[in-house]
Amino acid sequence: MLKFSTVTHEGYREYKSNPKECACCQLLEECTKSKNHQRMITRHVWGDLMDEVEHLRLTDVNKAIYKKRKEMIERIFADAKEKHGMRWTKYRGLEKVATHTMLVFATMNLKKLATWLWKGRRPLFFYVKFEIKQIKDVPNSNFPNLEHLCLQSEVACEGYFNKI
Repeated sequence: MLKFSTVTHEGYREYKSNPKECACCQLLEECTKSKNHQRMITRHVWGDLMDEVEHLRLTDVNKAIYKKRKEMIERIFADAKEKHGMRWTKYRGLEKVATHTMLVFATMNLKKLATWLWKGRRPLFFYVKFEIKQIKDVPNSNFPNLEHLCLQSEVACEGYFNKI
């Protein structure tokens, strides 16, 4: 019988057997090679949850969802890195980097919207209005050409709306 002993600094629970009981056990050679005749097992604090997540990941439904991840989610980050210079930051300071990142992803959303409209799909139009408003609400101090950027985004959207 293994009894709980302690939790390590790394977040593992240790379970140990009683060495007096193990010393006279017939299965000692198969169970442990320890000189003090004690079996010890470590298990992460979140081990039970990780087992459950692993079980859910292997269901048919979640396998199908996970296959779509490479097409949808990973592609967005790859495009941001390759096409929009998101491998390194161009600005210093958390506020400037966050503002630049928001603008890049807003631009990517507008490009995706334009592609949908070009293919004849009709997404929700209020989404576009929200994105453009959100871009205009960013303080202009860090980006002197911000208004020009917003106008380009609006013109691009209006151009695609007119083609419908």
